[in-house]
Amino acid sequence: MESPRNTARLFTNFLDKVEDNFIEGFCFPEIDMFKVTGRLSTKKPNIQGFDDTIKKEMTARNGYYMVDTDYASKENRVIAIMSKEQSLIEMFKDWRNDYHRFQSARLNGLLQEQVTDKLRKMSKGLVFGINFGMSDMSLGEVLFGSRSKENARKAAQKREEFFSFQRSVEGWFENNVKTALSKGYSTTIFGSKRFYNKDRVSKSQIRRYAFEPPNPRFCC
Repeated sequence: MESPRNTARLFTNFLDKVEDNFIEGFCFPEIDMFKVTGRLSTKKPNIQGFDDTIKKEMTARNGYYMVDTDYASKENRVIAIMSKEQSLIEMFKDWRNDYHRFQSARLNGLLQEQVTDKLRKMSKGLVFGINFGMSDMSLGEVLFGSRSKENARKAAQKREEFFSFQRSVEGWFENNVKTALSKGYSTTIFGSKRFYNKDRVSKSQIRRYAFEPPNPRFCC
């Protein structure tokens, strides 16, 4: 049985939007491609937020197949190239390597084959938290389940351990933040600039936003 929180999320993200953008059984969500972070989002309904409760009810039309695909660590591959982090570049050359399992193995002093699903999940949470500019407090909540000074301290330690294996990535991130704070904009890998209104956006927000435009996931 779904928890009250998850049930409320189902109604907010999906069920109460069904009549808006569903036509004869087909879903036509609204797409916002101009977020300040450079990412896109969907609404009415939020198809990016579907969970298994909704997904299992979705089927392909007769005579068609429905396929769900995703890039394999696309943003981390480009970060490796842009930062010139040789250890990651070499890792990605072998298609058999799993990025999150590789990172977890380094963090825990294990072979990739020894990394459990639980350890891989924690490594994935750490990677995405760092990639998208989470504070230590927010990262601590993701990794350890609650917001507290102790969990923030542990998250900061995990962050330092992560960068200790890849200082080039750390330097690349820091340079992106420095540019955003000093010049008021971030530059994507294709040369587009995303400007920040310093009168309306705090330094902490700019620091967080600065991680995303250089990231190839949604930049243009």
